[in-house]
Amino acid sequence: MAALGSSMGAATVLRAAVKAPQRSDRLVLVIPGPAWQARAERRSGLEAAADLVEREGGAALVAEMRQVGPPSVLAGVEDFPPEFDVPEPLLPTVLRAAAASDLPDPAVLRALPHPALILAWEGDPSHPAETAEALADLMPAARLHGSRDLADIRSWGSLAAAFLSWATSTFSLIVVWVAMWPGGRQVTPARVELAFNRFVVADAGYTADMSGRYRGAGAARAVMLVADVLAGVLGLWIALSLLGANPSNDLAHAVHEVADWLSTWARDLFTPSQDWLRTLLNYGIPALAYLLIGHIAAGWLRRVD
Repeated sequence: MAALGSSMGAATVLRAAVKAPQRSDRLVLVIPGPAWQARAERRSGLEAAADLVEREGGAALVAEMRQVGPPSVLAGVEDFPPEFDVPEPLLPTVLRAAAASDLPDPAVLRALPHPALILAWEGDPSHPAETAEALADLMPAARLHGSRDLADIRSWGSLAAAFLSWATSTFSLIVVWVAMWPGGRQVTPARVELAFNRFVVADAGYTADMSGRYRGAGAARAVMLVADVLAGVLGLWIALSLLGANPSNDLAHAVHEVADWLSTWARDLFTPSQDWLRTLLNYGIPALAYLLIGHIAAGWLRRVD
């Protein structure tokens, strides 16, 4: 499960990931608030806001926020502050709950393996960039994107969408496998891992560290990785064959040998007269079988875990 949280929601996402790491996949943490030792001042401000709402109503809090104005990075934004999406009778309780909350302990965050995208802006004491920087340092698979102006902040939607939608698939395995081949280098598991750890998502403008993708749920992630790699090899051979790759080429020959071994149990399962269809069926069905079995097994392991 991927999760996105802003401000206090970022703390909620982290708490959920710590409590049940096997249920989380990729995390997007947007403008996390002051944390740990720096939380005291923010806590007193939220408690004062709760008292103000109880005494004078939510309109008084909105008026005070308008008087203070938005952070400098949001200068020019219309409709500030945004409307509270909470019934006014509940607002003091929500504000006091926010005051009582904090990020998980730093030592716990160091053990979180989940890939995380942290989005922060500058010039906002309620959401200091220092917290985002600390999280990026603590979390082993985190990447920080800081913004200094409104134009860059408006790119956050596409950044988060690209980060959350980038999933390891048979196609991406093929791309990485082919990308490692130029220069005659031997394809090894270590190079596969290196390629994943440094895979560049060009449209998003950042490097997505994939090293944590298969670590979060232990055995389940390992099973998924194996299934994806096996299906990726078979899918690569189907593509090479249908595109008429030279069988004497080192890459084509190596992939063909591995694909033949992986599909031994399905050899000649179908014998249509068209070569392309025979290749598609006799290698494609094993690829689908590995994916299906792997993901069913991974789902079972997650439930057991």
